Amino acid sequence: MNLFSEVSVLREWGIAGRGGQCVINIYGNLREASDAADRHRNRMIRRGYDRATPAAIAAE
Repeated sequence: MNLFSEVSVLREWGIAGRGGQCVINIYGNLREASDAADRHRNRMIRRGYDRATPAAIAAE
């Protein structure tokens, strides 16, 4: 939660080991933020992206 009692969701993307990009989306409550994060994760999985793990990042 931020100072205004809103919930922020930080999304980061890019190539491991290089400067990436990020965006912060702000939601009125935790349920909205969680639903939005779930929708985004599911959309990326459908597009063929895999969840980054520390072991996968270290191997690159």
